[in-house]
Amino acid sequence: MSFLRSPELALAHWRAQLSSPGRARSMLVRRAIATVLFTAALLVLAFSVRQSPQAYVFAAPVTPGEELGDSQVELRRIPRAALPKDYFGPGSSPVGSVVVAGASPGEIITPARVLGTQYTTQLVRRDIGETTGTVVNLVPVALADPDMASLLHHGDTVSVLSAGDKGVIATGGRVVSAGITSPGTILLAFGEAAAQEVAAAGLTMPLTVVITGPRASGSLQ
Repeated sequence: MSFLRSPELALAHWRAQLSSPGRARSMLVRRAIATVLFTAALLVLAFSVRQSPQAYVFAAPVTPGEELGDSQVELRRIPRAALPKDYFGPGSSPVGSVVVAGASPGEIITPARVLGTQYTTQLVRRDIGETTGTVVNLVPVALADPDMASLLHHGDTVSVLSAGDKGVIATGGRVVSAGITSPGTILLAFGEAAAQEVAAAGLTMPLTVVITGPRASGSLQ
């Protein structure tokens, strides 16, 4: 019976403390106010999280030139104040895009961090004079002069040259990444055959690039 009466006894004890002025009543009032404020804060936090927009973040470590798959990205609610101006949301999945720079899990995916494979393919096809059937590969190139990377812009059209007897290795490549992750190393998009030639040449000889696109002549496409 004492267990059944304990809630009633506790309630009677609280009432007695509230009706009696003194330290006990002050402590009880402060605890009650603190409990109410804490509960209100939790409710506000839960509401704000539900109202935060969804954005795609990297779900796994990625490296330059890697094509994003479903397992490498995830939607996560991000506080609006923490979101960049441009980001991928529920209506614009980055799956299938090519990573321009390495990233860690949890980083918000922005258009500047990736390059759409369709766009890259169109650029390279146009430069080599084909409209269909071109397989595009991405190849990292360690430049003989690392400072050269700082002169390149994303989207530049370049030719790859060697310091040896081979001379011109490949033409019509597009700069995807210029020294973002490793000083002096750039990421180029080429047709499949040209990409293989550049990769093979880079194993045995120093390479450099020459800008041959619109920037070289001062014109815009």
